[in-house]
Amino acid sequence: MKTKDLIYKASYVFANNGIRQITAVLVSIFIANLYGPQGRGEYVLFTSITAITSIILSLGIVNSLVYQIKHKLISVKQSVYILISHLIVGVFISLVSILALINFTDLLSSIYRYEIYQLIILYLLYFLVTPLSLFIAAYLLAIGDISAYRNYIILNCVAIIFGFLCVYLGKATKEIHPVVILVFVDTLVNFLIIKKIISNQIISPIRYHQLKTIYSYALKGYIAGLSSIILGRIENLAIPLLSNVYILGIYSIAKTFYNIVITIPTAFSGYIFGVFCDNERSLNIQICLKVMGLILILGLVFIVFSFYFIDHFLILVFGNDFSSAISPAKILVISAIVFGVSMPINSLMFAIGKPSVPSIIGVIGITSIIIMMFLLIPKYSIMGAAYSSLFGSVAITIMRCSFFMKFLLKEYR
Repeated sequence: MKTKDLIYKASYVFANNGIRQITAVLVSIFIANLYGPQGRGEYVLFTSITAITSIILSLGIVNSLVYQIKHKLISVKQSVYILISHLIVGVFISLVSILALINFTDLLSSIYRYEIYQLIILYLLYFLVTPLSLFIAAYLLAIGDISAYRNYIILNCVAIIFGFLCVYLGKATKEIHPVVILVFVDTLVNFLIIKKIISNQIISPIRYHQLKTIYSYALKGYIAGLSSIILGRIENLAIPLLSNVYILGIYSIAKTFYNIVITIPTAFSGYIFGVFCDNERSLNIQICLKVMGLILILGLVFIVFSFYFIDHFLILVFGNDFSSAISPAKILVISAIVFGVSMPINSLMFAIGKPSVPSIIGVIGITSIIIMMFLLIPKYSIMGAAYSSLFGSVAITIMRCSFFMKFLLKEYR
């Protein structure tokens, strides 16, 4: 595949991801206006804990399954059965853990003002939808089915908008927590897409050597996948610990702009993983460098645009309660671009069978961010969290580029 074609298709992926980000912004506006900074913070804290728990218990199996599918070592239907079986075990472990926390500790006492059964339902839905959505997106991009990926994004967004209508037009808010409805429709869409993907395939027995290969690769790249999730949410755990949930609610709105910017490198990195698996290393190096350059150019353009746009947008949409999110939002935009420029290197390392490299970088990156947060958040609050994110992005990008340079020197020696 020519680099020009790759960039064109990756840009198409970015446009589709833009639809999802618009929906994500609508969800942010919905929750912020419905619950204010405190409620928004509680929502972000809960979803972050759930997503991290889900990825911890998935053991890195999602990336491994997609890798094995690309190399024709396992069928898609086998992968889905393994993934769902794995999730069922994770759900059981989660339920036992929740019951233990309720009965033997007071860690959940702060959320007892909500209906505990609704919290458990919401937890389980988030727990299921996280690996499923990651698998669907990674699989469709890896096989280059951009059309199906677009349909998946659109269907997901339509379902969430339908959830909004259920909340506003019905009496759901009084009977069921509105966030439960939004997550339920998201989960339902993912199950329907999974069913569609495997509907025409015949299941064959899953062999022991297949499971051994899958979990061996998964565990090698486990820390990298876990690091990626934690890196995107570590502030959501640190801010309530070092400051309070109200501040987290404001910071999460600033992080909305980080999430928008990061869709640019995510679109390219997600798509080129499948391309890297099919090409020779010399061509992959050229593609990686060109994509990194393109991400940098687009990022710089976005910086100029967003610095003029963020101030007015935040006040207009979220209100004066969230005005203190303006400055950290600008820092987080820069952080997202710095972090995103090096993301294609991660995809390259996974594609050439070196998942341990992103894992090492992830561990060091998370450690540096946590240290900076403990130093900066107590003193500078929300700005300290933003600067910690920027510091971590710089550190991770430097490490990725260092590994990439070593790879280049070894390849051309």
